[in-house]
Amino acid sequence: MKFYHLILLLSLIPFTGCGSKEKSSADDIRFAEIILKKGGKFTINGLREIKSLDQLPETKFEISGIDFNGTDINDDDLTEVAGVRNIKYLGLHSTSVTDRSMLTIKNFTNLRELEISYTDISNDSIDSLIQLRKLKKIFISGTNITEHGHVRLRDELPDCKQINFQQKKNKSSTQQE
Repeated sequence: MKFYHLILLLSLIPFTGCGSKEKSSADDIRFAEIILKKGGKFTINGLREIKSLDQLPETKFEISGIDFNGTDINDDDLTEVAGVRNIKYLGLHSTSVTDRSMLTIKNFTNLRELEISYTDISNDSIDSLIQLRKLKKIFISGTNITEHGHVRLRDELPDCKQINFQQKKNKSSTQQE
């Protein structure tokens, strides 16, 4: 009788993931195409870096990190990948993103690491950034975020253990907020 109960219980467990032949959604593939078209690369399932479509697995995958560092991505481009869920890393170092992009980024609520150094981000983005409660690392050097903004991030994101900040040198003025 006990064996029968075990078989019954096991039959109720859905088997997905490991060894599954389940395909990725059309959205996952579309996001992958957009990221690559914009010159980026991404990580799937937290492990494997993808730089071209032919590297995509035939089975279901989840985009876990997006790297646009040093690409021509801008605010409008970033909105095209706003639907990617569960990403843990977003790299925008040395891109053309501005404060407007932070309105998109604040929706990536599972972000653990955000790299926005050497962009046109300013203190106007602090309210959006502090909504990223799971951040552990943020890189903001070379932005227009001031010491005041840095302190606010540090105070309002206590679980963020690494905030890399070096204030941008302003050639025309040495004023700080």
